[in-house]
Amino acid sequence: MKNLIKITGALLLTVMFINNSQAQVKFSAGLELGYALETNFGLMYGVSAGGEYELNDNAGITGQVGFILNSVDKPANFDKYSFNMLPIQFGYKYYFDSNTSGAYLHGQLGLHVLMSSIEYTYTTYDVDPVTFQLVPKEEKVSDSDSQTNLSFAIGGGYLVTENIDLGLRYCNVMADGPDFSYLAIRAAYNF
Repeated sequence: MKNLIKITGALLLTVMFINNSQAQVKFSAGLELGYALETNFGLMYGVSAGGEYELNDNAGITGQVGFILNSVDKPANFDKYSFNMLPIQFGYKYYFDSNTSGAYLHGQLGLHVLMSSIEYTYTTYDVDPVTFQLVPKEEKVSDSDSQTNLSFAIGGGYLVTENIDLGLRYCNVMADGPDFSYLAIRAAYNF
């Protein structure tokens, strides 16, 4: 998995640093706000960074990476539970007017690294060898897991100005069990 992340990062950097006299690379930093479409998940929030290699006035190739925190309904028997995502996606952006203002469509394909951790306490009982009474003993268990899954997103947005970008997307993560999907709004500043 680490090699896959390194390769993806290298490809993102390659796309972002390719530059010629007729093309331009734009960078962006944004805030993410989303809502999971799955039971027991809710509001999501995070940050993202991206780059766009402009093919012409109406099209660009994009790369984006982020970190998204999820607010999850903690199961009653857990002390702590967290679920976070690291999306790494590449895509194509089509502008209806131009790449400096107006509406656009955006499709992305990539990976989501899903990370979860739990912590819970349970009680075991030992028998006192002298009194033969049960003696309770609390034990704490913690565990974490991560998995990398293929994902895609489709959406659109609006360039309010050349530097202010508001986008809305539907994202689907093809997990080992049922798919995980969410809606997200991204407010970004383009450099």
